[in-house]
Amino acid sequence: LCDMNLYQVLGFLFLLPVCMGQHRSSDEKNPAVCYAPRPASYCYEGGVFPVFYFDPGSNSCLMEELGCTLYGNNFKSKEDCEALCLREHAQPQPNVMNWHNFWYF
Repeated sequence: LCDMNLYQVLGFLFLLPVCMGQHRSSDEKNPAVCYAPRPASYCYEGGVFPVFYFDPGSNSCLMEELGCTLYGNNFKSKEDCEALCLREHAQPQPNVMNWHNFWYF
């Protein structure tokens, strides 16, 4: 746990028991997962496989060789990733931390 940030720790402690084992197809996912931080993977030897994830910076689906989860921003194939994240009605993530949003009084 020492190498993880707070988001990963909270996800690990509270969401991992709920999400582990839920292998959802892209039809069941919300396009918002395309812009979510990638879930931390806690893989055991022999339980890893290639996964694909959407990278908003390059607007493309990339492969990670040693994944072990298929929930959140992880997909079993490039086609599943592209079908959900590159379709026309997938909305870009709002930039909530843009410097234009800060108001000074």
